[in-house]
Amino acid sequence: MNRLLFVALLSMFSFFVHAEDIAVLAASATSSTKNSTDITCLLDSKCKGKWQPASRDAGVDEGIYLQFSSAVSLYSIELDIVDDNTDPSLVLYLNGKTTGPDDVVYIVNSSKQPESKMVTYTFMGRDEDNFQHSLHTDARAVFIKINGFSTMQAHKPTFKALRFYRRLKTDDPKKVVTALVQFRLPAIVKTEINASSILAPTTAYHPANLFDSRYDFAWSTDGAKVNGIGEKLNLTFAHEVNIAGLYVWNGYQRSTTHFDKNGRVKSLQLTSTQGDSQRLALESTSGLQKITLAKPLLKVKQLTIEIADIYKGSAYKDVLISELRFIDDQGNIVLPNVGLPKVVYEKKWDDFIGSSWSTFLQTISPGMSECINSCNTKRLRLRPNGTFVIYLDFGGSGDGSVSANVLEGNWAVEQDKLRIFGKRYTTELHSSDYVQAAENKTVPTAKIFQSYLTFTRYNDLSKDKQEKVFQALVKSRPQPTAGQGGFTWEKTCNIAPDSQNDLLFSSSWQALLDNTRRYIEKINPYYIESSVVTDLFMPSNNVYGCYVGC
Repeated sequence: MNRLLFVALLSMFSFFVHAEDIAVLAASATSSTKNSTDITCLLDSKCKGKWQPASRDAGVDEGIYLQFSSAVSLYSIELDIVDDNTDPSLVLYLNGKTTGPDDVVYIVNSSKQPESKMVTYTFMGRDEDNFQHSLHTDARAVFIKINGFSTMQAHKPTFKALRFYRRLKTDDPKKVVTALVQFRLPAIVKTEINASSILAPTTAYHPANLFDSRYDFAWSTDGAKVNGIGEKLNLTFAHEVNIAGLYVWNGYQRSTTHFDKNGRVKSLQLTSTQGDSQRLALESTSGLQKITLAKPLLKVKQLTIEIADIYKGSAYKDVLISELRFIDDQGNIVLPNVGLPKVVYEKKWDDFIGSSWSTFLQTISPGMSECINSCNTKRLRLRPNGTFVIYLDFGGSGDGSVSANVLEGNWAVEQDKLRIFGKRYTTELHSSDYVQAAENKTVPTAKIFQSYLTFTRYNDLSKDKQEKVFQALVKSRPQPTAGQGGFTWEKTCNIAPDSQNDLLFSSSWQALLDNTRRYIEKINPYYIESSVVTDLFMPSNNVYGCYVGC
């Protein structure tokens, strides 16, 4: 009996040791309010923090991302959201995959917890009979995204806790027993940092990007002034730390194109407070590199990291590192907490920053219809932290798949225009580039681009320009070959300030065009023009389109 008890206890101990061996390598958000805590707080039951997106609206297309040191065999995921009647639609990406015809991940329930004023969302899987079961996924990367809301009046949600469960083996295969996964969380140390060289705009290439858990953003030297060799980072920790190794994501991990065209680090020289110094060699490869020091640097309060040698880029002289972590002498991850610089812009840009913008005029169809099942919308979000995302030709199909051309990166105000620069790629959104790199240890193929956006109210355009814009809209939308009983220009619901949701139906083609012109003048949308996206846009919290009966 005692032997059986010992074996049982040993099995339990082995399980929890295995679970705690899984470390959180990265934990980030697309944007965060000033009152938001570090995302790792959501995994800590003792932490009382929260996360909210830094948006003026409810935060469509915002979300949180986690990457683990090894795969987690998932049964389910629970997310607690403060109950303020937000009722968001959430999308879960596991290793870059989400809802599809063969592997469906969906929210089983959203149960209210009256005693804590929370709503718990549970992510599970399902089979052909819609029976709730395990996610059956060994996940190394997780991304939870706010996908939309049912009304324009929705408030942005507050995430309070995140829990991952794995299934335990039992003698009865039909019996489900789960256990909470206990992650090894990084030790977060408040840190001051400065660099001898930073590429402009500094908000896009600041060294704080090394510790933000976002692989698309990096510290970059200014290749127009220096070649990278000899440039330094100086770190001052709030308290002494021991450094026995590093995790490094070398080069510009935004895409394979960015990686190849820009310089990477060939070797680093680390010098501690006491003057101890070591040179570390890095490979010219994308993804994570783990480097062990020959001898740990102990009681480090100040650290200098110098670029000793470089791999030259094929096109640019800038030298970049995307992410950096320290490993202490106990094998724990040390993550410096370095505040990102504030993006400064004129007040006139306030209306466009921090809100979700969407096109709203969709397919022209014969006859009368109230709404559409899917939309080919364009979506735009400019975040207060200087990042953006644009979805072009975003739409769904009958099999549940979703596709889009995606542009994402940084923005900066230059005179009266807003410059956007980053990567452009095509995805079915079953494979999110945001997390795919972590799983495959590669970064996606993408095109480097830059463009300038201008924003003009439709009614401020000249009459000639209005007509040209309108004719371009007509030509860019799918049109019927013939109309029986009239025509409808279907449009997206819940577009502010279109609270009346007027039906754009007319008995003839010309009447439909005239009716639509009057409708556009009434709501007075913004005409956004650039080399990458040009259309009429309005703010919306429901940017994924309409459904029949809305």
